[in-house]
Amino acid sequence: MFKFVKMGKKLGEGAYGQVYQALSTKDHKFIVVKKIPVPEHITSQKSKQSKIALNEINMLSKLEHPNIVKYYDWCITR
Repeated sequence: MFKFVKMGKKLGEGAYGQVYQALSTKDHKFIVVKKIPVPEHITSQKSKQSKIALNEINMLSKLEHPNIVKYYDWCITR
């Protein structure tokens, strides 16, 4: 997981993954982490699905609105 995140309890589960409470060790704020399983072939930089996912991540990270949860970061772990 992120090296600056201390994972906490599982909050829930949906169609696309599990959601956990966590603590940011950088600023000591509680955050939420969503873990989404991704097939190996999608994590390839050359795959079409990878490009679509990266575009969505880029768009989500730029959104700022009081009714939208702030998107901070992402990573791929194996």
